[in-house]
Amino acid sequence: MDVTGVSLSNRGKCSDHGFFVDQLGHRPNLQLKAKAYLSFGSMLFTEEFTIMESGSNSFNSAAEKASELEELRRAHNERMLRIEELKKQKEELKLLLEKVPEEKKEGFSHLIEKYNNLRDEHNALLAERSRGPEE
Repeated sequence: MDVTGVSLSNRGKCSDHGFFVDQLGHRPNLQLKAKAYLSFGSMLFTEEFTIMESGSNSFNSAAEKASELEELRRAHNERMLRIEELKKQKEELKLLLEKVPEEKKEGFSHLIEKYNNLRDEHNALLAERSRGPEE
């Protein structure tokens, strides 16, 4: 037996805390202290595990958010590049349009107007036909 009253031959053979407390035998104060230390140790282990688990979850959450943020940045950069590309195309078209003679511009406007009128007439006829013959 050692100082705590626990048989040295039984030490480490059982992982059950109750076994350890029972080995204290006739020393009730030591039994109470041992139970208190064991429950405190279990509580600490549980809290540490919970903290580690929640820390792991927050790390995963942070990693997911960082990944999501990176994806949003990439999409934003692609959009910005596309906007710049469209601005260049717009400027090129303006330069080309300035070179077009005025009479061609008027003819083109006339064609657009004629097309819009025909489209409206066509849509009206389709709507009338879909309603069916009126009696």
